[in-house]
Amino acid sequence: MIESFEVSQAFMKEVSQAFMKEVSQAFMKEGIESFVVASSAAVRWSLESSTIA
Repeated sequence: MIESFEVSQAFMKEVSQAFMKEVSQAFMKEGIESFVVASSAAVRWSLESSTIA
């Protein structure tokens, strides 16, 4: 039980770091509009990933 909790914590850390990197890159490049698009895409992606896992 504890092991899987640690794994999911590590997974969430990875996901949130990748998410922040993507979002900040999109924000720097494109501005607010694509920031919103990137955010919703990343949220959808992370939800899909967590349901699969």
